[in-house]
Amino acid sequence: MQKGNVKSSEFQVLIKGGAALDMNAVEPRPDKMKKWLTDMTWLNLVELSKLAHFSQ
Repeated sequence: MQKGNVKSSEFQVLIKGGAALDMNAVEPRPDKMKKWLTDMTWLNLVELSKLAHFSQ
């Protein structure tokens, strides 16, 4: 981070992931993913999607 290679927002996602999110406050998981994608993994993906590199 000190060299500017990693943005603060990227570092925060790495450290916290989706732990600060609430399943009831985010877009629901697609039905076809509910059997194999855990709630925490979904929250991590939602948080990751907020970064420009992962937004699509």
